[in-house]
Amino acid sequence: MATVSAAPNVKSMAKPPAPLSAPRETPPRVWPWACLLGVLVLVTYAPALRAPLLFDDIAAVTLNPTIRPGWSWQMLQPPSDGSTTSGRPLVNVTLALNYAVGGENPFGYHLFNVALHVASVWLLFGLVRRTLQRKSGQSILEGAIVPLSAAVAALWALHPLHTESVISVAQRTELLGGGFILLTLYAFVRATERDPADRGWLAWSVAAAALGMMAKETVATAPLIVWLYDRAFVAGSFRMAWRARRGFYLALVATWLPLGALLVAGGGTRGVAAG
Repeated sequence: MATVSAAPNVKSMAKPPAPLSAPRETPPRVWPWACLLGVLVLVTYAPALRAPLLFDDIAAVTLNPTIRPGWSWQMLQPPSDGSTTSGRPLVNVTLALNYAVGGENPFGYHLFNVALHVASVWLLFGLVRRTLQRKSGQSILEGAIVPLSAAVAALWALHPLHTESVISVAQRTELLGGGFILLTLYAFVRATERDPADRGWLAWSVAAAALGMMAKETVATAPLIVWLYDRAFVAGSFRMAWRARRGFYLALVATWLPLGALLVAGGGTRGVAAG
């Protein structure tokens, strides 16, 4: 008597659905390039570590009484005389940290500035690399993405326009502002590498924008920069970007509120300092 074989269990044979977007691992070859960029910046700006406090540095450090009491609320209230630190409490906090560690010794202040510049260079390196990797399967430069990204970051790192920002202690406002714009955008890029977007990285993006507003007024452009990036590389249109991440953009725009409060408190003017 012929036996009828049982039908295969389709459900048991079915493969589990693949995740929408698997997390990407950082290729080992990225770290040598990142280290090379760091060394390049350190070697270039090593002579600046011996520079004295100059020009606006005197008002920001030597004549700034709010960085001297140590870790107190006073460091969140920089002088409202229109100097470089006016209306920029985060900058004042970093100066207070330097003062607590080394007093008025210029070395620590300059080292902090160089470290900030290195961090920004690394953020730009990661941002360019991850942007190019979004279309890596269709790019003829797929095998050169990492060195190309490093080259872009190196050109930016050594551009002469950064000289004053790195060497002048008071101009760390520029370093903090630019760094937080890059961090805002980098965190957004990391968030949108998954579908749905990673809420943790989106939160970091909003936090970076909020902190940046307390360092430099130009960070007010960060929400618009993220929206433009979203339209160009992620959503495909401004409308789709808004629909997909309405709450995130409302949170980014809300970071303008503390900036507005700081401007009003400072009289809405930079006074003697435009930087």
